Amino acid sequence: MYKLLLIATVFLASCSYQTIKINDPQPCKVKLYKKFRVNLPEDHRTGYTWQLNEEYDKTIVDHMNTVWEGNTNGVYFYFTALKPGITILNFTSRKYDDVNSIKEITIKVSE
Repeated sequence: MYKLLLIATVFLASCSYQTIKINDPQPCKVKLYKKFRVNLPEDHRTGYTWQLNEEYDKTIVDHMNTVWEGNTNGVYFYFTALKPGITILNFTSRKYDDVNSIKEITIKVSE
């Protein structure tokens, strides 16, 4: 029983994501090969949705998925840190051609 509990704990710990705070003015530090996510508020009733600008260094971080978690939780952008370095992630809240907000996050991947 103890062995099964230990295996389950290790598995769940390996699947956990570091959540990046969007308003942090300092570079957000992420360890090499670790998974992380960015959470942004998104209420679909307004018609505005967050989009990731593709102009970041894809050799440093890999965008794996984007998941909308409802009007209360917003949207999560999931990434994996691929190699040491610094890149900037830009997010735009838009409805058609109307831009509501822009967020920028600097990610620093280290060993």
